[in-house]
Amino acid sequence: MKILKAVALCSLTLIMSACGSSKAGESAASKEGMTLAQDLIMAVEQYQIETGKYPQSLGILVPDHIEVLPEEHMAELQMTYRPWQKQTSYRFKFFPDDNQRCDYSPEERWVCTGE
Repeated sequence: MKILKAVALCSLTLIMSACGSSKAGESAASKEGMTLAQDLIMAVEQYQIETGKYPQSLGILVPDHIEVLPEEHMAELQMTYRPWQKQTSYRFKFFPDDNQRCDYSPEERWVCTGE
């Protein structure tokens, strides 16, 4: 009987993994959002190096630090940027999937939560 339970448990585990169940931050949409944000993060960091503070908005970065903002793609992911702590830090946030949220800060890097 124990062998049957073990086989059933293993089968269930395989079925769950084959169904595409992934941890927060590991989905294709999460990775896509992180990739999109990477160019923005580099531009924000370069601005900070030059001015001593983070930009009040991403629009300030165009065209000196980034050629164009990917506004349509950002809207699809509900991606937002906001300066933090009197422009001494910042946050990016986006929602890759229905029940997930990914946040980026220089202090914590990427943190994704949800199902």
